[in-house]
Amino acid sequence: MTKKMLRMVMVGALAGAMAFAGTAMAEVEEAENAVHLTLAHADTEENSMFGPTMREFANKVAELTNGEVIVDVYPNGQLGTHAEEVSGIQNGSIDFSPVASTFVANFCPNVSVFDMPFLFDNIDQVWATFDGEVGAQINEELAANNIEPLVWWGLGFRYVTTSDKHPIETLEDMKGFRIRIMQSPIYQAMFEALGSDPVPMDFSELFTGLQQGTVDGQENPYTQILSSNFWEVNPIIVKTEHAFSPTVLMMSPMVASKVSEEQLALIRQAAEECKADFRQATIDINAAALDTLINEKGCTLVESIDKAQFQEAVAPVYDQFPEYADMVEIIRGLK
Repeated sequence: MTKKMLRMVMVGALAGAMAFAGTAMAEVEEAENAVHLTLAHADTEENSMFGPTMREFANKVAELTNGEVIVDVYPNGQLGTHAEEVSGIQNGSIDFSPVASTFVANFCPNVSVFDMPFLFDNIDQVWATFDGEVGAQINEELAANNIEPLVWWGLGFRYVTTSDKHPIETLEDMKGFRIRIMQSPIYQAMFEALGSDPVPMDFSELFTGLQQGTVDGQENPYTQILSSNFWEVNPIIVKTEHAFSPTVLMMSPMVASKVSEEQLALIRQAAEECKADFRQATIDINAAALDTLINEKGCTLVESIDKAQFQEAVAPVYDQFPEYADMVEIIRGLK
């Protein structure tokens, strides 16, 4: 696909993402004696998934409560790491936080089913999973660990990035590829099955690691590749779609002691009303990010890989994690 063709395909999505961000800017006047609640996330305020979606949630809460509940948003990891945000939700020092599923695995083991390689065929299957039996099971497990899940959406499908020093066009090219991964035994097994050398590394260290050659590449959704400037050192994006990165907006159970029952119900309503927009943002913001990466940042999108070969290579990973077999069967049944 040429850059001109890609721009024509992406322009509608880009406009949609910009419109989404615009709707999140409306403000409601703060009521006298308003309750202030804290929302922490690790993304930038702009050109990210959490920036505009969390502004929309905060504004929706203010709107439904007539300014009686104000959600103060702290972006850029101001209140701590992902793990610290989850701990803050559990102990009540943070009221809300959107976190990728991998970072709550220590508190909710079954959420790791989402790390399984090539589990989802399309985005509709992802949403059906969140809203169905598997989603309900995981929500119960989160609630038992002092986390109330308000809404599930996602950062998007994940893609491998690399540089001219280690181009990837076939499965064979994955051999010896040093790739940064999240702390996940499933991701470790996945990339080992692909012949790569997976290196667990904190997200905050990743750009420097790519810059210094500690790792050859990384894997993330388009929006993260753009907002974290990984394209500067990894301008080749390989369309692997090896996993989908779900996100859950968490609420601390301690919020119930800070607001009235009516206000609590309105907060939950706000999250539900935002769900459709959040999920559309997963699609639109990633499409807009890809448009920017290709047409403004000069990245190359490699679409020639044989996905069936990759899927065959990682098939044994499922046998290594039999504890997820029942949920995997349910999810595959949603295809």
